Amino acid sequence: MTSPFFVRNAPAVRAATAGTSLFPSVVLAQMALESGFGKSTLAARYGNYFGHKASARWQGRTVTLATPHDGQKQSAFRVYASLADCLRAHVALLRQPLYRAAQLAATPYAQVAALAKTYAEDSAYQTKLAALISSQNLTQFDTAAPGPAPYLVLAALGAAAYHYRARLRVMAKQLLLTKRF
Repeated sequence: MTSPFFVRNAPAVRAATAGTSLFPSVVLAQMALESGFGKSTLAARYGNYFGHKASARWQGRTVTLATPHDGQKQSAFRVYASLADCLRAHVALLRQPLYRAAQLAATPYAQVAALAKTYAEDSAYQTKLAALISSQNLTQFDTAAPGPAPYLVLAALGAAAYHYRARLRVMAKQLLLTKRF
């Protein structure tokens, strides 16, 4: 049986990942693992379900919390006003070039494997996410394999159109040079 945490948060995750190549099942598993099923202080009080730290570029609110596991006594974390804001930030992060392999993954498990190489500090991250996806039947929230994100398709079409326009110009020029009208 699927945990109420996933059932409750699936609509927001599906909305946030719509139109991307991210699998909702993967984001849901990350959300649960990173936030202790929404019970961590960072998630429950500050709306940060993924442990997003606040860099110097972050313009929003922050909270400083103890972080002994990363070698720092304390770290500044982002504060989100809503789950939707947190999910938008997480999806934007995962759409960065660093996570290209994850974006191109054909299955949730391939996406987890790709993320484990670039996203996580925990060496067991892949195993933990895969176990959550499997044991909680999270793939039920993946309506269909998302395929490449629309922007990737448009970029490919744009490049092809540019190539063919350039080729047509060359052909037209050759035709004009060979036949005088």
